[in-house]
Parts: sequence; C-alpha cells; structure tokens
Amino acid sequence: MAIFRRGLFDLVSVAYEKMGAAITDGFIVVDAQRRIVESNAAVRKIFGVHQPARPGQHLGAHWPELDTRVARAGATPTTTEFVHGDAQHLELRTFAICDDGDILGYVLIVRDVTEARRTSLALEQANAQLKAQLDTIQSMQAQLQEQVIRDPLTGLYNRLYLADALARELTWAGRTGRSFAVVMIDIDHFKSVNDDHGHAFGDTMLRALGGLLRQQVRPTDSPCRYGGEEFVIVMRDVTLDQAVERIDDLRRAFADLRFASNGIDIGRTFSAGVALYPVHGNDDAALLAAADAALYAAKAAGRNRVCRAALPAPASIA
Repeated sequence: MAIFRRGLFDLVSVAYEKMGAAITDGFIVVDAQRRIVESNAAVRKIFGVHQPARPGQHLGAHWPELDTRVARAGATPTTTEFVHGDAQHLELRTFAICDDGDILGYVLIVRDVTEARRTSLALEQANAQLKAQLDTIQSMQAQLQEQVIRDPLTGLYNRLYLADALARELTWAGRTGRSFAVVMIDIDHFKSVNDDHGHAFGDTMLRALGGLLRQQVRPTDSPCRYGGEEFVIVMRDVTLDQAVERIDDLRRAFADLRFASNGIDIGRTFSAGVALYPVHGNDDAALLAAADAALYAAKAAGRNRVCRAALPAPASIA
C-alpha cells in the first residue's frame, strides 16, 4: 500500500530521469552483444547526436568509435583517449558487468576533455617557452662569467681567475700531497715592439703567444694573462724538471714564430721562471714571488731561457 499510495515507482522513474539528465558525463550501457540498453542525454550532446538511441540498437549504429573500442574490451576496466572529429578530445572509461565470471555487458563513461587538453597543451607550450628563456638566461650568464674571467685580447684566463685557480690548486695539493708549478713568462724586449711597430702589432704577438699556450698546455693547466706582456701558467701534478722541460718546449716554439711588419719578418723570445709547491712556497703570494724572481734571473742571465726558482733561505735559529 505504501508503494502504490505514495507512487514510489513513479518517484524512482522521475529520479532516474533527473539523475541521468544532471550527469554531465555521457554514459551508455550495452549488453554482451554491444546492444544499447540505456544512454543519457549527455552522451548525445558530446557527440552532437539529436535523436536518442533506441534500446536494442547496436552500439556501432550510433557510435562506431565507441563500438570498436568496446569490442576489444575485456573484464578489466580500461581508460582510453581519442580524438573525435577535427579537434574534440574524448576520454572513454569502460567497465564490464560480470556475473560468475561471465561478461553480461558494459558500462561506458564518456567525458569531453578537450578544454583540459587545450589547457594542458597551453601549459606545455608555456613551460617550453619558459625553459627556452631559462636556457637563454643561463647561456648569457655563462657568457658573462666567461667574459669576467677571460682576457679579451688573448682568450686566456685573467688575474681574477688566476687567484681562484691558485686557491683550488693549494687545496688540491694539500689534500692529495701532490705538487704543482707556477710559471711566470715575459716576452723579451716587448717594449721595442710597441715602440717600433705599433701597439696593434704588439697585440698580434700577444694573441699569438696566447694561442700557443692554449694549444700546448694540458687541460689540467691554467694559462693566464697576468698583465701587459706577462703570463702565468699553473701546472697541476708536475715535478720541477717536468715543468721546466715543458716551458722550454713552449719557449722554442714561440721563438720559431715570425710576424710580418712592413715586409720584414720579426720574431721574439720569452723568458720564464718556474716555482714549485711546496718547495718554493706554501701559499699563492710566495709561489708567485718565487716564480717572478726566477723570471728576473732568466732576464739577467741573457733572456730567452727558463730558470728555476731559488730555494728559500732556511730560517735562522735564535
């Protein structure tokens, strides 16, 4: 009596209709032969279909795109995405209706995810642009950093970098117990080059020596322009004899270079002094001073030669 008096069946029918209309996702229920059992208005709106599908019609007659996917479905729920028409992105979720292992049919849930995909694509494009901008900024920062530590004329490192290089080598040598050399180089009679042939010609000679150093030093060495016609090389993990031999090879290679000025071939030599950590000093100032003193000894001995730094005087005992 309660059922008939209160119209419970009518209420359930109305509620079912209202619920189906309120759901924005499209749904379709099909049997095991993929014949339509039920569908809602949302699925017709998603596909742009005006006439409702009659129960018993085959799914492929109304929605062939869905039929091909349901035909491959099994008992496991699946979620796929496909493009309908030119640019409509749809998501299909398929759920099997089973009874004692037998598949009785399927529930299909269809959602229009076009706007979400557009938003995702726009976000991906924005992220790609942002990454490109960040890469550009990082590249510019690296270029600026190179400009800060590079001598613009020779392309070698400058004195700012030299200070960091010496600090790193001191730390490395202290940790490993290995030695490194500090070499001071000065082009012989360079003032006469500028006076007799001009500063542009002198710059050509400086660039040539810079190129020679870049080509012939090891990747672990740090060639720097100290200032004017003076250069410093920090050579990792060498003995004093090895450092002197390598710099002497550089000296001969530079002496063989010729520079043309007003039809005349001009050559120059360089002198060099070599100091070794920890034999000639335990800090950057002491090593640079020892190498500089050895350089002046080479100049005093006639130039165009490599001299070793003198051993420091032993400390006096009071």
